[in-house]
Amino acid sequence: MSLQLRPAEARDYETYVALFAELGVDHPPLSRERWLAEMVPGGRCAERGGVVVGYCYFQALKEAGYVRNLTVAPSARRQGVGRALMEQVARELVAGGARTWRLNVMAQNVPAMRLYESLRMRPVYRSNVMRFTWNLVGRLPGPARTLTARELADDAAVESAFGLPIGQLATARQKGGRVLMELYDGGVCGVAVFSPDFPGAFPFRVKHPTFARPLLDGLRPHARPGEERLGVVVEDDDALADLLVSAGATVQARMVHYEGPLPVS
Repeated sequence: MSLQLRPAEARDYETYVALFAELGVDHPPLSRERWLAEMVPGGRCAERGGVVVGYCYFQALKEAGYVRNLTVAPSARRQGVGRALMEQVARELVAGGARTWRLNVMAQNVPAMRLYESLRMRPVYRSNVMRFTWNLVGRLPGPARTLTARELADDAAVESAFGLPIGQLATARQKGGRVLMELYDGGVCGVAVFSPDFPGAFPFRVKHPTFARPLLDGLRPHARPGEERLGVVVEDDDALADLLVSAGATVQARMVHYEGPLPVS
């Protein structure tokens, strides 16, 4: 039975929830309202015999594509579903002018890594999904100088300072419901995009591990009342991950970040 690829639709929400569990993450799926607003526009479904057997969600940034989710039903794995979805995303990204693409994959997901590497993507750095409560912040060492946490003022400067893809911050802002904050001392030395509903921050980048404390202090007033939990994705920064763990954070997942050129044919 042939595989059909199509854009995601409102009727796919329950399928999204079921496939989301296959990602192996420790947070719940988005609500229907947020899923419709944030993920349906970049969602693609693989359907066989009228049944959705795979789902992909991606963002088209200015020059790069970011594949955020790729899930395949257990009964349909190793049948080319993931490859078909990735190739469809690649075609759309190339048509939109993107030149590269990127994604994160669980460190233990070897079959997925083989797929991405066959598509000319390569591992670039490791990331850790950290979980802790707000009271951990008081146990973190602070920086030797005063830093100011403020509303993010210059997307381009921050993206350049931390090697973020152009347009990632603007895309986060357009979604709404997020706090975009930078750490500043005459130059950019930290950035976080915080979602109180999650609750968590991604990206969460600092120039030095001790800068995490003032950045988290800046985010805390935006947390939902009574919400003590927090998660951050620490990218390419083992020193920061180690510091958070020493203060009581737990590593909920380890990921590998892949990047590569988009195929042109």
